[in-house]
Amino acid sequence: MPPAQLGGEIERVAQHPLTEERREIFRDLLRSLPVSINNLADPTILRDSTAAKLDTLVEDGHTGPVGLITKGNMDTRWWKERLPGWADQLNLFIFSSISELPRSMEPIGTEHRYRTLSVAADSGAKSIAYIRPIIHTINDDRETIERMFRRSTDSGAHAIISSGFRGDEGVVKSAGVEEIKAPDGQHWSRTLKLTPQSTADFMKELADKLDIAYWTRTLCAVAALSGEKRSLNPYYIAPKFVGCEDCSLSGSCAGQAQFIQPKSNSVDLLKHLGFQVDVHTASERYQNCDVQKRQECSLCCTNCPTAPESYGVPYVNIRNHRGEVPSWGEMSFARFLTGGMLATDPSIPPGENSHVNLPPRFHMPDGRSGEGPLYGVNSWMVWSEYVPKNKCYGCSYCFLDMFDDILPTEYQVTVGMSPSRILDR
Repeated sequence: MPPAQLGGEIERVAQHPLTEERREIFRDLLRSLPVSINNLADPTILRDSTAAKLDTLVEDGHTGPVGLITKGNMDTRWWKERLPGWADQLNLFIFSSISELPRSMEPIGTEHRYRTLSVAADSGAKSIAYIRPIIHTINDDRETIERMFRRSTDSGAHAIISSGFRGDEGVVKSAGVEEIKAPDGQHWSRTLKLTPQSTADFMKELADKLDIAYWTRTLCAVAALSGEKRSLNPYYIAPKFVGCEDCSLSGSCAGQAQFIQPKSNSVDLLKHLGFQVDVHTASERYQNCDVQKRQECSLCCTNCPTAPESYGVPYVNIRNHRGEVPSWGEMSFARFLTGGMLATDPSIPPGENSHVNLPPRFHMPDGRSGEGPLYGVNSWMVWSEYVPKNKCYGCSYCFLDMFDDILPTEYQVTVGMSPSRILDR
C-alpha cells in the first residue's frame, strides 16, 4: 500500500476458528517470542531450574531468542557439558554482566565473568558482554571502560552491549551514590538508564577500534545476531537517540519503519487471547522523533503513548480482555508477537507492571510448580523464579527493590512459562 493511502487507517482483523492448522500457526508465533530464563535471580544460582526450563523450550521447539543473563561462573564442568546441547537446539544468548564495580557494590568477583564469555562462545551460543551498570565517577573512566571492552573482546564475545545506572531514591541510597551527581546535568531516574555522553561516545569509538559489534539496546543486538531484519523494540522512533544510522539493521529496520505491518496471523492470535486490537498504519504525517539524549524525554520508545499522535508512526492499540489499558507486560507481549510494531495506548499509566492478563478460560498456572502466568519486560518474556536478596549475589544497586509491590514474594513462586503452552491451558 503506497504511503499516500496509509493515513490513519484502522485495520480490524476477524478472528478465525481455532482449527488444528491454525493452532499450529499460533504455536509458531508463540515459539518465536524472546524468553529470558531466571533473570529475576541468576541462572547460575538456580542451575537445575534453568536446566529444566531450557529442556522444556527444546521439547517445545522454541525458535525465538533465549537469554541467560548472569554474573555467575559458567566455567565449570557442569555448564561446559550442557551448554553445547542447548546452543545446538535453541537460539541461545549468554549475557555475562561485567562492570568491575567495587566489591562493596558487587560482592561477587569479576574474573570468572570473562571466562563465562569464553565458555559461551565455545559452546556455540551467542556470547555477549553486558557492560553494565556504568555509574558516573565509579566505573566510567576511560581506563576501566577500555579494559572491560578489550578483555571482553579477547574472551571471545560476539558483541558488547552497554547501559547506565537507574534507580529511585531508595536504590540510589542502597547503592551508596547519594553524593554522586547524575551525568550531564541530569538527575537519577527510576526508569531511565543514564550513561555520561562522553563515555557513550568513547565506547562507540572503542568498539570500532576493536572491531567488535556494539549496541546500547539488547533486542537490537539480538535481532542483528539472529539474522532478523528489525528489532523487536521500536527504537527507530528516535533514531538519533539510539544511533540507528550506525546499526547493521538500519536499512531494513529504521529505514522501513514507516511501512511496518504486524507479522502475519499475530493480530488474530492476540484476539484469540482476549485482546481488543486496532492496527493503525502510518499517518501521512510520519516523521522521526528528534530526541537525542536520554533525559530530553521521560517516556520509553518501546511503548511511547505520544508517538502515534505526535509523529504519525504505525502502531497497535490494545486493551486486555477486561477492556483495561495495557500493562507494560501486555504491550511487550503484543509488540513481540507483531514483530516489533509499537504497541501502546494513549492512556497508559506510569509504572512497569509486567503481568499479562488472559481470560479465565486459559487457566494460567499459579507459579508454584515451575510455571506461572505470562510476564513481559522491555526485552523479554520472563520465565523466572524470584529470590530475595539473601539468596542472590547481593548487588547494592539492584533495581528490583523498586518493584516489591508487583514481584512475587516467595521463592517458590515462578512467573512465566514456555509460551507455546498457553494454548494448552
